[in-house]
Amino acid sequence: MRNFVKLYLVLLTFSFLFLQNIYSADHQSCRSFYAISSLRFHLDELLSSNQSKDFFSETDLLTLWDVAAADSKCSEDVVLARECYTHALQENSPETKLRLMEAQALLEESWKNLNPYWISSNSLVEKGGNQLHYILPKKSHLRKPLDKIFSDPNVINTPETFAEAGFITISQRRSGMIVASHPSIPGFLVKAYIRSLKEKHNWEWAVFRCWGASNIRALIKEKKLVHFVVPKKWIYPLTDYTLVGKDLTQVTSPSILVATYMKILDRTASRIAWKTVVTKRHVQELYCILSHGYSSCLLHTNIPYTTKGKFSCIDTEWPSRSLPYAHVHRFLSKKMANYWDYLVRTGGEGLPF
Repeated sequence: MRNFVKLYLVLLTFSFLFLQNIYSADHQSCRSFYAISSLRFHLDELLSSNQSKDFFSETDLLTLWDVAAADSKCSEDVVLARECYTHALQENSPETKLRLMEAQALLEESWKNLNPYWISSNSLVEKGGNQLHYILPKKSHLRKPLDKIFSDPNVINTPETFAEAGFITISQRRSGMIVASHPSIPGFLVKAYIRSLKEKHNWEWAVFRCWGASNIRALIKEKKLVHFVVPKKWIYPLTDYTLVGKDLTQVTSPSILVATYMKILDRTASRIAWKTVVTKRHVQELYCILSHGYSSCLLHTNIPYTTKGKFSCIDTEWPSRSLPYAHVHRFLSKKMANYWDYLVRTGGEGLPF
């Protein structure tokens, strides 16, 4: 019995050390990822002549480079990027910009390698079977009312035919896309391009929005984020379509996008919410989402407040991209803006995820 207890304690200790090592490795990978995200912002700003070098202190940058290179999966590229960056700052010549661009490209690759949610558009095409999940399921309760509404093929021809079909326009985006509700599908919105205003020639716009929403949903679930939500989105084909290989982005038949209605507040109320209800946890979660390349820095418009007390990431047009962190500052209270700046300068120091 004594030997059994000893064996049990040995196995328990081994398991604890094993799990501790896994946690340490994951934690370091996250720290490196966030440091790289902040460095990408710094380089983007330098290359656009916004001079974010004044935002970061010399100590901030030294620490970010050290933390970024600590993960073995990307240390080689980060070291090379740092060399290019250092040489660029030491010389004032036509080569300066080229060296910064080299550093930027190397950091971009490192960021992709450490971002478990990033996938290239080419990879999305290669894994095209997954795209079929973006089409509204045949058994969805929305199918019957939508089939009835769009039994007339001319519904999206003009704003007039769209309104005659019962749609109530909520907004028209700069892109030409109209967001509308319909009494036959309560709790959902439709996003459509009207032919007379701007016609889309394939489904890329819709696929990317579904893809982006799926990415954010996966991140929220994995990181256990509690203050942010994202609508579910599906493509509803208006006619029969022909699949080009496995790539839905190249389907040319007309379609609309259907999304869950998130009960968002207007821009004024959302702007007030960003100024008044946001805590450090909100800011941490926002930094996490933006660092992974999702959503938008135009907070009151693209991450509005909802009646359920959460912020909704409604802008999912870009599945993953580099975002200008500096734009966030103006939407937050002075205290939370200072904390946001701290997270950017330190690469998410103290983040619980």
